[in-house]
Amino acid sequence: MIRKDYILRQIGQILEALIRKFSKIQSGNDTYNPDEIQDLYLKYFNKNATFFTALSTDDIAKFFKENNDTEEVFARLQVLSELLFGEGQVSKNQQLQLKAIDILQYITEHSGIFDWERNRRLVEMKKYMSD
Repeated sequence: MIRKDYILRQIGQILEALIRKFSKIQSGNDTYNPDEIQDLYLKYFNKNATFFTALSTDDIAKFFKENNDTEEVFARLQVLSELLFGEGQVSKNQQLQLKAIDILQYITEHSGIFDWERNRRLVEMKKYMSD
């Protein structure tokens, strides 16, 4: 239980750091470096972005389920969603943004947990795509 709480707290901190990083890039206070972003995929997931974009959302969830408990799977999916969406924003890649939205929708449908923050983020992402 303590280990799981620690891991989930770390994942939350990673999620917050990603959001800050992409916000800085979009506001012009940091520069977009594709290699740096790819390093984040490798650091957090031991796979590159292409691995995740080639898989369906169900297959991505299966990948995470291989080595993680259910709560951690959904937390990792949320981190991946933010990483994909952030990269999609700064690189102007709609495919990445749509994949991120699909992953958040998957979490909402399968986690069994209502999360205001996640739902707010999903609405934000969809609004960004429609603008």
